[in-house]
Amino acid sequence: MLISKIRDIEELLIHKKNISKIIVSRDKKIPEPLYKLIRVSKIPIYKIPDEVFKVKFSRESGIVAITGEIEFVDVKDILTKSDKKGFLRILLIDEIEDPQNVGAMVRSCACFGFSGIIMTSRRTSFIGEGAIKASAGTIFRQKIARVNNLSDVIEKLKKEDIWFIGTDSHSGLPLWEIDFKRNIGIVMGNEERGIRKKIVEHCDYVARIPITEGEDSLNVSVAFGIIAYESSKYIFS
Repeated sequence: MLISKIRDIEELLIHKKNISKIIVSRDKKIPEPLYKLIRVSKIPIYKIPDEVFKVKFSRESGIVAITGEIEFVDVKDILTKSDKKGFLRILLIDEIEDPQNVGAMVRSCACFGFSGIIMTSRRTSFIGEGAIKASAGTIFRQKIARVNNLSDVIEKLKKEDIWFIGTDSHSGLPLWEIDFKRNIGIVMGNEERGIRKKIVEHCDYVARIPITEGEDSLNVSVAFGIIAYESSKYIFS
């Protein structure tokens, strides 16, 4: 996988993720903070002529890191509270297909103290450069699990005293009526179809964000950002 944004490469190096090499256009100067991280990490740097770089990496900006795929964790590794006195927060992604949405939601998880992310293996966006860019590099410090059966995972996690909130743009309780003073898993569904019915049936609540009458709905990543913020008020209570 190619990573070209300097901030993302720095995140990879800071969190000791696997980078096999750095390729740089001969006309490109590596920023000093990034260069120091590369040298400390002992990552080989290959400089190639600018015209060759542009042919091989036409969308890039002069520097690319070659890295492996995102490493996934077991669901049990996510069950860590953000604070000893706080409540657990988990995002569950049900077949969201746009990598920009996935990345933006990961960024919200980082901002609002979520312990991790669980996503479906089928029909959920591949985590590539699009998701990485949208996450502003935060994807490298999030615990992410992929599962085949989200319903089974929800039922197992209920035994860990986690309550699950499904989301619907047209029905359910207004967001401010949800009790967030507990361990919470927030389920977000596909951009067009929403959460699958069989997943909704396993949720303890269904929530909606009231919006101006006549408007259809919010983008899924925007909606999650609002819900994540609302839930974060009680993490450290």
